This record gives sequence, structure tokens and C-alpha cells, in this order.
Amino acid sequence: MTKSEINHRLLDPGIIAIIRADSDENLLEAAEAMLDGGVTTMEVTMTTPKALQVISEIAARFGDRVLLGVGSVIEVGMVEAAVSAGAEFVVTPTTKPDVIAAANRLEKPIASGAFTPTECLLAHESGADFVKLFPAEFHGPAYVKTLLAPLPQSRIIPTGGVTPKTVGAFLAAGCVAVGAMPPERGEVVVVSAGTSDERVAAEAAFVARAFGAGVRRVCDVGVAGIHRLLAERDGLAAADCLIVVAGMEGALPSVVGGLVGTPIVAVPTSVGYGASFGGIAALLAMLNSCAPGITVVNIDNGFGAGVFAARVARRAAQVS
Repeated sequence: MTKSEINHRLLDPGIIAIIRADSDENLLEAAEAMLDGGVTTMEVTMTTPKALQVISEIAARFGDRVLLGVGSVIEVGMVEAAVSAGAEFVVTPTTKPDVIAAANRLEKPIASGAFTPTECLLAHESGADFVKLFPAEFHGPAYVKTLLAPLPQSRIIPTGGVTPKTVGAFLAAGCVAVGAMPPERGEVVVVSAGTSDERVAAEAAFVARAFGAGVRRVCDVGVAGIHRLLAERDGLAAADCLIVVAGMEGALPSVVGGLVGTPIVAVPTSVGYGASFGGIAALLAMLNSCAPGITVVNIDNGFGAGVFAARVARRAAQVS
């Protein structure tokens, strides 16, 4: 494709799904889920493990069905390697004139990261095709409108904080496209027992959202404070799938499974004291649960839980 053709596809329909993960597993399936949801433009960030391999595999499998780019680019070498792997556009988190020049040499569109008016102008004067406003959540659409008043030549693509609820306001403010997750289908609720489980719970929530499910978090509702869990009962029962994350004795999934009939993915964590054996105690407790409707992933496997739960939720939404 020519640079002009790539730019046209970037702006029509103007939604760029961002693939950022802590593992390269199942990212082909994530891309397929986004294509099924109608999102055809995707950006794989260089912070994703084996990012170049992921780009190459997605490009090989889906071909012209997907417009594939590379994000989180901070070095010239990254531009060259990603384009060789199959990337058709480049996105940076900050304004890097040398990276902009490299993308232009290869005739690939580039969205240069910027936040202040000075950075936006520098990106434009350095030859960037677009300004990636990052992080956009701090000031929202009103800030975009303010920026464009003195800098109408900036073609702004906001990322970070763009949701189905705010995308319309960003576009109305003058953005030419948005960097966002795929459309939400179905609902996954991620339930975590305590603050020590938050890392795994956050991973599960992000992955489920990246795989196309709507996600809600319910935190700090372990069995030591079961009154907090009971207050969430109706919301848990209404969800399409639950991810229940717990360490220590691993009792929370059994309790939730006894309260509601929603499918549950139980995630044992390595949190606990000596007899927890690095999460083995919680894993065994979940595997031996007498509550029906619970499936169990391995210790700290928030990614696997997020993928499974999103598939359940998306299928439930499709059926309904």
C-alpha cells in the first residue's frame, strides 16, 4: 500500500485497537476477536514480548484484512525492524524527530506522541503525519479542543482513557481517529480477595478487555470480610462470566460459586504465608471445590483467565 492508502485506512473508520500484553500467548486470537468485532486497524506495542514475531504472525495470518502498526517505538532501529516484520504505520509515546525521519524514509505514516502544545508543534514540524495525544485521560476532549485552537494543523489521535463512552466526545472535539480497545461484548467481572492479589487481577481484567469483553472490577471482598462480597451479589449474578482471584487458602471462588450461578474462572495466586507453598494450597483448594461451575487456571495465570472469561462473555452476548 502507498502511504496515502494507509492514511485513508487509518482514518476510516478511525479506531485503532492497541495490543499491549505481558505475554505473547494468544495474541493471534486477540487480533481475530477484534476483527470479528469490526476493528480492522491494530497497533502492537514494542513493550509486548516478542512484538516483532507477533506483528509478523498477525500480518501473515490475516493479510489485508488488518491494517497493522507498531507502537511504543523509541528508536530508529525499532522502526526498521517492525516495518520489515509487516508493520504499516508507526506510533511513538514521545516526540522523537529521528524516529519520525526514519518512518518518513520508509514511507510509513507515523503518529508521534505528544502532550503539550510545544510537543505537538515539534511533532508536526518534524514531519509526523499525526499527533498521538498521550495520555488523553487526564484532560479529556476539552483539552483537544483547546490544543486545536492555536494548532489546527495537528491531526490528533488520543490514546489512554478512550472508552466507548468518551469516543464520541473526542471525535467531536476534532480528533481524526482514536486509539481504543475493541467494542465491548458481554460482561466479565473480576473479583479479587485482597490487595495482594491486585497484580494478577489487573492482568486478568486488562486481557479480558483486550479480548473484547466489557470488564468491571470488584476488589477486596475476601472471605475475611464477607459482608463486602454479599453486597455485590446481584452484580455478580448478572455478569456473563466471573474471574475470581485469591491466594492464601483459596476459598473465595467456592464461596462465590455457592452464591451465584454465573460461570467462574478461579485464579490462585502465589500470595500467602509458609503453608501456602507459593499458591499450591490455593490451587488445590480451587480444584477441590464442591461448588459447581468453576474452572481453574494455573497459579498467577491472569492472562489465561482473562482470555477464557472474555470468550465466554462474548459468546453469551452473541447468543443473547
